[in-house]
Amino acid sequence: MTRVVVTVLGVVGWAGAIALVLRWRSTRRVPRPADPADASTGTRIARATARVSGSVAGALVAGVLVPGLGGRLMMRVLAATSSDAAQGRITDAEEVVGEVTVDGTIGLVLFVGGFGGLAGLAFYAVLRRWLPDRSLIAGLVTAGIGAGLLARPSGLLEPENPDFAILTPTWLALALAVGLIVTFGLVAAVLIDRWSASWPLPGRSVKGVAGVLPLAPLLLAVTPGLAVLGAIGFTAAVQPAVAGGWLRPVDRVLRVVVLIAAAAGVVWLGVSVVEIAQA
Repeated sequence: MTRVVVTVLGVVGWAGAIALVLRWRSTRRVPRPADPADASTGTRIARATARVSGSVAGALVAGVLVPGLGGRLMMRVLAATSSDAAQGRITDAEEVVGEVTVDGTIGLVLFVGGFGGLAGLAFYAVLRRWLPDRSLIAGLVTAGIGAGLLARPSGLLEPENPDFAILTPTWLALALAVGLIVTFGLVAAVLIDRWSASWPLPGRSVKGVAGVLPLAPLLLAVTPGLAVLGAIGFTAAVQPAVAGGWLRPVDRVLRVVVLIAAAAGVVWLGVSVVEIAQA
């Protein structure tokens, strides 16, 4: 019964992420609106808090749906398609092939999904100024850079990873791994951009109180929380309230650098996939 529930949740999570991407595929970055000259300090703080809360909410939802539930679905599918000899073996992540537990699933969704979402937000927030305005393209660029930097070090697409000798077929494992990376990049970009611009202001109403709840994980996880807030703070410092700004000539150069980094990341990802497929 647990296997069925986990599989269904994984399908719902990954399919839900894809549905959100399709539903809001036209989302674009909304520049931080300029505060009126007579705006009070409280108003400025409320607007900044809403923007941060929306960003964190988008990142957490993306993390839970894709690395969390989608990652669990990937494990279930590969366990089901692998040979009988693979059942019960220990993977590189110290998981038992074919074994499904409630604690393991919750841990994966909360820690891998939650922390993965926060880490993705910190990375995305720093790069956002130099990414394309359209969220889908920004997400693909970010996924390309992230894949190049993390696919091998994390072990997800490391040719020496023993999991590719245990879990079969290899082509399916590769397709699911790449699919996770791409889907996470897309849905995170769409949700972060959309919700950061439309999140409700904090206040004494039920809606206002609920609006700041996404910030709770940042208080519980001090190190990731500081990293996310620092990244968002950096973004706010270098991103003007309106289009243009004093960094505009530099921005053109940095945008080219970011696109080159994304292309290099995609090439490096492709090299990893080919090496694993040929092993």
